Amino acid sequence: MKCRRLVTGGIFVALAAAMVFAEGHTGATKSVTTVGMDLSASNPLRTYSTGCCAGSTGNVDCDGSDGVDISDLSGLIDFLYISFTPLCCPDEANVDGDSGGGIDISDLSALIDYLYISFTPPAPCAVEVVFSSYSGQIQPIFTANCAVNGCHTGVAPVADLKLSDGESYANLINVASTGYAPAIRVVPSNTAASVLWHKVNGTGVYGPQMPAVGSLTSAEIALIGAWIAAGAPNN
Repeated sequence: MKCRRLVTGGIFVALAAAMVFAEGHTGATKSVTTVGMDLSASNPLRTYSTGCCAGSTGNVDCDGSDGVDISDLSGLIDFLYISFTPLCCPDEANVDGDSGGGIDISDLSALIDYLYISFTPPAPCAVEVVFSSYSGQIQPIFTANCAVNGCHTGVAPVADLKLSDGESYANLINVASTGYAPAIRVVPSNTAASVLWHKVNGTGVYGPQMPAVGSLTSAEIALIGAWIAAGAPNN
């Protein structure tokens, strides 16, 4: 009980600090919404898998155009204590740089500190990736790991999904998953709604992790996430 009171008290302090500093911060026009937050839930730590992070952490909502702002803070609060909705780019929420510790209140505190208190830059990403080309970065991952005999190629590909060069893109973008319809294989700019992202990250939301044999590296998983977050272009 003492531990829970400390965690709960810490959350209230952190949120209060965020709102106070947000009100006094130049140009700040948004506030933190806490309605519906279940602070009694025993949920101080959320585990995650790596993926989709470039440069520094903090861009929890995956909207790189607005920088790191109050919407990222709200997204982290939502993940930790409200809806627990899977994050679009998990590594972005590891603000304190402690990848082994999962995503917890220390990441929330670090994000509040960056936004409204000391402005200390967030921790660098554990995996730094820069997406630039589908044909040069993403297709080679599919070719080497997925478009192989007995998997996503040939006349009878697994899940009716071909990931061979020249066929993969049309089979992914805004196409309903054969096994998890009406969920979409790849929703441009929305990793959390994309079946492919969950499959390569092994979240368990849509069955076992891809590929069935072997595994992708953290950098490869991050690249796929970055590609989807960038709008899943065919370039």
